[in-house]
Amino acid sequence: MIHNIFLGFLFLSLISSTAITRADSEKTIVTSIGPLTLLLNELALPSDNVIQLVKNSSSAHHYQLKVSERRLLQSADIVFWVGPELEIFLAKPLRSIGRSNPEAVATLSQLQNIDWPETAHKSHSHGDHNHSRDPHIWLSPINLQVMAMEITKRLSQLSPENSQAYEKKAKALIKKLRNVDVDLKQQLLKLSDKPFVVLHPAYTHFVERYGLHQVDYVGINPESPIGAKHLYQLGQHDLRCVFGETGQNHQRIEKIATLSNAKVGYLDPLGLNLASDSSIVNLLRKLAEDLEACLG
Repeated sequence: MIHNIFLGFLFLSLISSTAITRADSEKTIVTSIGPLTLLLNELALPSDNVIQLVKNSSSAHHYQLKVSERRLLQSADIVFWVGPELEIFLAKPLRSIGRSNPEAVATLSQLQNIDWPETAHKSHSHGDHNHSRDPHIWLSPINLQVMAMEITKRLSQLSPENSQAYEKKAKALIKKLRNVDVDLKQQLLKLSDKPFVVLHPAYTHFVERYGLHQVDYVGINPESPIGAKHLYQLGQHDLRCVFGETGQNHQRIEKIATLSNAKVGYLDPLGLNLASDSSIVNLLRKLAEDLEACLG
């Protein structure tokens, strides 16, 4: 009888110990925006708790952190964000966290091997601005490979026991990214002479990688109004297509298309229309398909 009771206590102890180990091994990984979540979908393990900070229904341009979200940032094992060029609202809180725990913040735009196209843009409605550092770095499969390697390194540091699993997933993703790069070069080659305008300067990495003919953009901020002069200037271009964006007002785009006798298309650089369990590769392929549908 005593022997059976002892075995029972031992069994419960083992169950309890296993539960604690599993709980301790779960890491809270915060991503700032949707594209980084799509990237983590390919790289994180099922046991990782990936939480996206800015929901797809909100805009990162004017986002304000809630008290609960500040607590989430402080308690996270690691936060992945693009950088101060994009998520301005995160610069101050993440700088504070980084001072006390540098390993808890990963600023992907500051990675040494990120490719930055040198094209400078001019905004007619907002004065001259140098936007050679387009922060939408995930729209290049080359940059995504750099980002994937950094994310894998950081995740392996958090969970050394899972490093081989992370590395295996990274190798698989990098192979996919190389393949999609080859496919998109072939798919978009015939569109290189088709002029178009986009809503805001978010596509530099994609446009330059695949030699597309982007003539201009509407404004720096996709949510800002457009002046009458700039609207007229855009309408004077000989355009094949004018592209709006998912989740944005389409009236300006339709006016420009009418003035220039161009077609209207819509792009989704954040992957808002993709399923939550999609991959970043799906985002690249969908962007190419939407460009081809309007320009082809």
